[in-house]
Amino acid sequence: MAGRLPATLLAFVALALAPGCGVLDELDKGTAELEKHSASAQKEKAEKAAANAEAEQTGAATAASGAAAKARQAAATWWQNARSIGSEETSEDVVRCVVGGADQYMHRPDCLMRGGTVAKRNP
Repeated sequence: MAGRLPATLLAFVALALAPGCGVLDELDKGTAELEKHSASAQKEKAEKAAANAEAEQTGAATAASGAAAKARQAAATWWQNARSIGSEETSEDVVRCVVGGADQYMHRPDCLMRGGTVAKRNP
């Protein structure tokens, strides 16, 4: 029985100290939670949010100006290569075809295949 007493005493001491550690852990967690919600922490959080918003706004403005520059460049390139409708050579094979009373422009064989009549060319 003498061998059992130290083991029982050791178990009792361990159980007695265990809830105390839990209480200390809860106090540490509570202190951390209070620090997280303190006025100085809230102020620091607001400053970080303002700095992030300003950085996003600056980045968006830079991206928008970059997109505008690309659009201007694309428009300038398009105008350099732009042609009017009449600038291409006309094909003698394209005729005015009357199909069902409506004028359409198509190749002569297509007009005849659809049952249309080739209208006379205007001089």
